[in-house]
Amino acid sequence: MTSNRELRYEMMKFYANDFSCKADDFLSDENKVFLHNDLSDEFFRMKCFGNAAVARVHENLYFWFEDFISKYTGFRCFDGIEMTFICRELAKYDYAVLCGQGALPDLNIERKSKRNLHDLVIIKKNDIKSFYSNEIYGSFYPDDKEWHMLNYVDEIEYVVANYNKNKVTGFAIACKCTDNIYDIGYETLPQYRQQGIATAVTIELTNLLLDMNIIPFLTFAWSNIASKNVAIKSGYLMSWSSMGTSPKEFTEKVFRGEAE
Repeated sequence: MTSNRELRYEMMKFYANDFSCKADDFLSDENKVFLHNDLSDEFFRMKCFGNAAVARVHENLYFWFEDFISKYTGFRCFDGIEMTFICRELAKYDYAVLCGQGALPDLNIERKSKRNLHDLVIIKKNDIKSFYSNEIYGSFYPDDKEWHMLNYVDEIEYVVANYNKNKVTGFAIACKCTDNIYDIGYETLPQYRQQGIATAVTIELTNLLLDMNIIPFLTFAWSNIASKNVAIKSGYLMSWSSMGTSPKEFTEKVFRGEAE
């Protein structure tokens, strides 16, 4: 990729497959809604890259949402007041709303490695299970259960880990979506936050992927200011807003404080 515009369009093409639409639908001035009738699919999803809001919804929601989405400018469909109407309608089918944002690296800036400030190690696919089982790279600290991203070990292609006296204090992971698009995330132990670790591992991983002509992207909850700040410090631009659904069972677990 040679420009931010190209990078953004590649992500539109990627999500167009998910929405059964065309990439140019995200660039339209007219909001669009696409129908599906498969309950195994996500009941409702919507995305906006700054122009049109594009949605893919189950047939039970289709006519209501077609009317709703025709009333607002693209990004306004994600505003709080408008969201309350979506929440009410989804509740009829035992779903709740999930909201998020996505970010892409800014190709116009240089992300400077922070290896001079941090002890960073790059782990590739073949060594990742050894990394997670502490066979080669040293132990996790203080308890493996604190690492939420351990659940994704089979999907990870690259890890950049930060160490403090042979203990992992934070890391960034890259999961393959397509041959040239990877989803990345980062995690730092609470006692090591506010030390620039998340930014250091994210920059290192981003540079690694871009050097291989792979597009890295980040996603996070709207309210996660800390994650957004890491993205900004790592040279990312906010690129899209998204909305999806959470089923009743999971929603109730969150309400009871049993899940995040």
